[in-house]
Amino acid sequence: HFLSLLSIAPETELDPVEVSPKIIEFFEEIKAERPAPLPSVSGTGHTRYIFLDDLRVGASWRSAFLPGWGQFYKGQKARGSVLGGAFWGGLIGAGISLLKEQAAKDQYNDATAPAAISEAYDTYNRWYKTRRTLTAVTVALWAVTVADAGLSRYPRSSFAVGPEGELLLALRIPLR
Repeated sequence: HFLSLLSIAPETELDPVEVSPKIIEFFEEIKAERPAPLPSVSGTGHTRYIFLDDLRVGASWRSAFLPGWGQFYKGQKARGSVLGGAFWGGLIGAGISLLKEQAAKDQYNDATAPAAISEAYDTYNRWYKTRRTLTAVTVALWAVTVADAGLSRYPRSSFAVGPEGELLLALRIPLR
């Protein structure tokens, strides 16, 4: 820990009132063995790091719960509207086709004439295939929405440190 302290503030001295003489002696030995710091060219020898939270994990959970929400959470409103709208459209379409399939099945079961049975079966079979296709598409859209929320890049605010150490906020707009 002394080496870390000396790398940040090489002029540090321990207070003999608060620290035992043996520790002060050990600290001075480490300080003497440590190579002299190189002079700083810019006058400041500190690197400041700013840690930003990654929104993608939370966005994935949100999109798993409510497709499109994760994209809105990351600030991708257009993408969230398209993916969420496609999912909900597919889900509503699958629900409507399920109702139509059940009605067609009832008509098929009630038919008695051979021509009516054949026609009712064709209608029932068409709605059955439509419902299965829309269900598969809806599940695929759900998976795409969750994967997109977790894997795609998103616009982030940029931070910078000014000449006097103040935190500056900037907005990056990629032009690609």
